[in-house]
Amino acid sequence: MIYSLLSKTGALGLFVALAFGQVLISRMSIRSKVDSPQVHASDTGQVLGNATGIPLLRKLGMGRPLATAHLRRGIIFAKLGHFREAFDDFDKALHFDPNAAEVYYNRGRTFGQIGEYRMEVEDYSQAIRLYPDYVNAYLNRGVAFDALHEPDKAILDYDQTILLDPTYALAYYNRGLTFMDLKNHEKAISSFSRAIELDPGYADAYNNRGIAHHNLKEHKAAIQDYDQAITLRPKGSLAFYNRGICLGDVGDYEGAVKDFDEAIRLSPTYKEAFGNRGHANLHLDRYDQAINDFNTVIELDSQDQKAYAGRALAHTRMGRDTEAAKDAELAIRLGYDAAVLQRQLASAKAGTPYRQCQ
Repeated sequence: MIYSLLSKTGALGLFVALAFGQVLISRMSIRSKVDSPQVHASDTGQVLGNATGIPLLRKLGMGRPLATAHLRRGIIFAKLGHFREAFDDFDKALHFDPNAAEVYYNRGRTFGQIGEYRMEVEDYSQAIRLYPDYVNAYLNRGVAFDALHEPDKAILDYDQTILLDPTYALAYYNRGLTFMDLKNHEKAISSFSRAIELDPGYADAYNNRGIAHHNLKEHKAAIQDYDQAITLRPKGSLAFYNRGICLGDVGDYEGAVKDFDEAIRLSPTYKEAFGNRGHANLHLDRYDQAINDFNTVIELDSQDQKAYAGRALAHTRMGRDTEAAKDAELAIRLGYDAAVLQRQLASAKAGTPYRQCQ
């Protein structure tokens, strides 16, 4: 019974196969940013369109004022979500200066915003042809390849980003995510560790390195990383949730409940936290509390088969066979494996410890 928000990572089978699901990856801010109305030059950080940026502006082939004006306005439109107007401005900028690498870069980034990842790749590739040392174009093309489920190409682009700028923490972080998708957790740990060395306050890198350790059943190291992620971001629910799963995996159900409590306090509609807290409460023989948690999951998502199955187990433990049968029927109707659930219910009815009800 796996509670998960991301389908790309593998289930961990935490606590028991029935109950606890995979930890959740932090995937925020994986593209390099461009803040309107400025355009960040990828190699020096100089800003196009002001006095200090003029030499680089000329280097990138953007000396024509109209091209620069359309680029800057296009960036603003893109940030406002006015994509048609943004593309119109980028196209006009390229009309005035067909060799403007920054225009291709920003148009590509806008294609990424609307999910047109193949077009995004094409624009970054053109930007790179015009400006072979364009660090952010390599980085963002890697993100686009990830979105297209082409991880090998993504890693090549992250490697090139790192070759051009060995201090770019985001490139190591993104590469770590891709290695996790490939189930290469050792290399993911190495990439996240380098990102942390470069940016010791990188909470997402700690969280995701914790997941990689967790996948390798290195629970102590995973918990240490989740601890640090929480220290750096105490108002973030994700690391509390992940640590709760890890604590449950090592049998500390009380600790798991406390972490799920905090995750829910920070994110009151956190369905996965309610579901996993319900299973932790089952482990602790707190059947009424487990039922309350599964009720909340069902209120948030009436199609959650795992919640009905979990509630059926709690009812069975309490001798409420009629309620258990109704919930089991609903779980099976929604797609839960009938043979598995019947075996679990039989074990629960026989008084088998919950951990063995698989």
